[in-house]
Amino acid sequence: MNSKDRADLIKRISDIEGLTDKERSALLGLLRENKTYGLV
Repeated sequence: MNSKDRADLIKRISDIEGLTDKERSALLGLLRENKTYGLV
């Protein structure tokens, strides 16, 4: 996911009505996690 898509998704999550603050922060936290895959 590129940075523009990520920014758009963050904006859409912020605009969703019916979410509690806890649910909203959990979604944003999942979105902001950086996962890297590869051989170590």
